[in-house]
Amino acid sequence: MSHIGSLEKELAARADHARSQEEALASREKQVRSLEKELAARADHARSQEEALASREKQVRSLEKELAARADHAHSQEEALASREKHVRQLGEQIDQLCLERDPIAEALNSTRAELNCIKDGLGWKVLTRVRTLKEALLPEDSRRRKLYDGWRKGQMR
Repeated sequence: MSHIGSLEKELAARADHARSQEEALASREKQVRSLEKELAARADHARSQEEALASREKQVRSLEKELAARADHAHSQEEALASREKHVRQLGEQIDQLCLERDPIAEALNSTRAELNCIKDGLGWKVLTRVRTLKEALLPEDSRRRKLYDGWRKGQMR
């Protein structure tokens, strides 16, 4: 019996050990399930992050295209600006040339005006003005006397 007692003790010890192993196994299985859930959650999160990254990459490509288009537009605007600046310089040169041409003409005009004023201030002009006034009074427009006078003048001019 003593052998049976020792076997029973050993059997009890092994049963305790088996229960302990089963509890450890159950605990491990629970940990595995928890880790699998966490892994699934992380996989979902990773997919979500990949989708977000793909969306961002699409945005980046779109923005790069827009940037290239704006750069092209800016380049064409710079070319147009350079062309207009060249045109402005040409117009400035033309203005300078016209000013150079205008100065002698303005001097001649002022000289002619001064001469005309001198003539109008003179006695001859005053006499001529009085004679014209007298002619208009004595020979009204569309009168018979005026027509005879105009005919006589044309004959004298030849």
